[in-house]
Amino acid sequence: VIHAVGPFQQTESCPVLEASIRNGCGAYLDVCDDADHTLRAKTEFHDAAREAGLSAVVSTGVYPGLSNVMAAYMCRGAGSPFPDSSAEKLRYSYFTAGSGGVGETILATSVLLLGEPAAQFVEGQRRDVGAYSERNVVEFGQKVGKRECFSLNLPEVFTSREALGVETVSAYFGTSPGVWNLAMRMMADLLPRDLLRSRKFANALASLIMPLVVAVDALVGKTTAMRVDVKYQNGKASSSLFVHGDTAAAAGNSAAAFADRLLRDEDGEPLGAGVWYPEDDGVVEDHDRFFRMCTEGCQAFAMSQAPWRLEQDGLRIGMGLYL
Repeated sequence: VIHAVGPFQQTESCPVLEASIRNGCGAYLDVCDDADHTLRAKTEFHDAAREAGLSAVVSTGVYPGLSNVMAAYMCRGAGSPFPDSSAEKLRYSYFTAGSGGVGETILATSVLLLGEPAAQFVEGQRRDVGAYSERNVVEFGQKVGKRECFSLNLPEVFTSREALGVETVSAYFGTSPGVWNLAMRMMADLLPRDLLRSRKFANALASLIMPLVVAVDALVGKTTAMRVDVKYQNGKASSSLFVHGDTAAAAGNSAAAFADRLLRDEDGEPLGAGVWYPEDDGVVEDHDRFFRMCTEGCQAFAMSQAPWRLEQDGLRIGMGLYL
């Protein structure tokens, strides 16, 4: 079962996951980008899924999803450039041009997220900041350049804190043109939170502005980019970058890579029954295969590089990998 019907925000249950458990399905994944839904899936249904023999992975889009696996690869095992030094800070930064070609769902999701404080972890303690606050200018490499990003309440902040044990975790998002960022910030500051958390309002607003967004998309494109930055206890840092010209295609590639993992043994073992986050230990073992599938058609992909290297032109080194 692949559940890709959003938005997932402001829901009180996990009906598709529950139905998969109840009907004896063997595998389940979703592309959830809502923190409450993702945490609820594992907290409330992990034991039931295990008893039913269901292997489920939640939040398996491009972000969250691929981004979580990139972070896990950088924080532990062969992907860490400093295996003798633990990760102490993790930051996710995301950019999507316009709607990314995804349609009304991403617009409704964005509105709903504006009604939630953005959770972060600082030295192990949760800190909530305003939605679409804390402006950062992030370098996404030569393909995308520098872009504004703002704090949002995203599930990978919670899942990476739990699964990877990193004490300081945050996530940021930005779009283009810049006027969309201004509009998002004004909505977060001026509109009542209850209104922003209304699925009816979010869906209606998304439908209303979609024609304008489509027109703007024709000018700005539908590129998506993400950067994962890790600081280690030895004071050194590492960065990873992914850029794709089509957000929807990138999300589809990522979901397909997770589905491939669910249907295939790795190191002679299937993924165990239960509900898992993308960065949980054992979810992705064959990183070469996983990254190769996720990066099909991408414009840039670099893992565990010195941060300054991401500012250089991408160099393809084969197997879907770029430096």
